[in-house]
Amino acid sequence: MINAAIVDDDPEFLEIMAHELEKTKFFSEIKTSSDPQQFLAQLHQDSPDVLFLDIEMPEINGFFVAQACRKLSQPPFIIYVTADEQYMAEAFGSHVIGFLVKSRLKTHLPKLIDKICEETAHCQVSVEAESGRIVIRQDQILYLSCFNRSITINLKEGKVVKLKGRVFSKAIKTLGLDEILVQINRSEVVNLMNVEKIIENSVYLSGVKLPLLVSKYQKSEVLRRFSDFKVRT
Repeated sequence: MINAAIVDDDPEFLEIMAHELEKTKFFSEIKTSSDPQQFLAQLHQDSPDVLFLDIEMPEINGFFVAQACRKLSQPPFIIYVTADEQYMAEAFGSHVIGFLVKSRLKTHLPKLIDKICEETAHCQVSVEAESGRIVIRQDQILYLSCFNRSITINLKEGKVVKLKGRVFSKAIKTLGLDEILVQINRSEVVNLMNVEKIIENSVYLSGVKLPLLVSKYQKSEVLRRFSDFKVRT
């Protein structure tokens, strides 16, 4: 479930680029924007995993957009796109994984997709859902829940993935995310990456209106894990 965004002031190239990305069948969602200001205005609510970013744009260039992206808690991987190779020397930096010359789109894109696979592999998890095996970015997971022996992964933007299997402890272990997951009660496990705060017996998650309740038996462990995670990050 890798989401991509393309920001380029050329509507014709946007259409071509989006079509080429769709053909790879690598991205679950591809969004386009010809207005970098509008893209930045929505960035905190809708940040992509991978950003194909034009360098030469009026008013706001690609370097400015990239700088804003790097301030996010989970910055997207950036691939600079341009018609002029002269920018290659100054285009690299944090979270920049490639450079695409527009005239060589079709020949360079396959190698860039391989590079994206390499860079994103460590921050994803593969799960066996009822609909089949899917890949999810770790930071998209808010919490796991188990009710009536039905196990679900609750993701950002209200998305829900139902897992195969009915044993909660086994499902958690299979994910292999011990460093970021902590059980807060018998039925729920939260992702520490998205815990904003813990007040008394309530855990507040980013983007979730109502807090989740912490069992009194789990509270000390949850607080310890949350504190350790914040120190590490």
